[in-house]
Amino acid sequence: MTNWHAIVEYAGAITEDQAAELTERGEFVIATIDTDRNRTRVSFGVSASTLRQATDAALRDARTYADGIIAGAPIQMRIITDEDLAVENEHPIVPPLVDSTGAREILGVNTQQRMYEIEQRPDFPVPVETVSGGRRIYTAASIRAFGERWERKSGRPRKTT
Repeated sequence: MTNWHAIVEYAGAITEDQAAELTERGEFVIATIDTDRNRTRVSFGVSASTLRQATDAALRDARTYADGIIAGAPIQMRIITDEDLAVENEHPIVPPLVDSTGAREILGVNTQQRMYEIEQRPDFPVPVETVSGGRRIYTAASIRAFGERWERKSGRPRKTT
């Protein structure tokens, strides 16, 4: 038998009380709420001989844990051996990151002031972290994606009277 780690994600965020109730339903069950993305993740372990058996057991257990707390079916699931999870945790894969200066370079923005204005747009990517001095850190991929959908307008805006 192999020990596996399951992470099952659901659409919709649950309350802190519901998360606490969910974690009491099984040994080593962890519920994580992502209110920004309106998601709930449930992590737990299963024992099985094969990946297929681990997947079936994880879906069965997820239904049991979520019953009466989370409405709807899982929208995403990840199954990984405990051994491989430990290796991933020791050597995490970090995507390329940029600060505002790096974002300026990717977007071809000339001034810090203009970059600040762009960062205030509601459709600009959310920083993955804000570090000392308020410096915002973004994934380079999110900045490139923004650049592809951003409709640039050159020149100064017209004065309104």
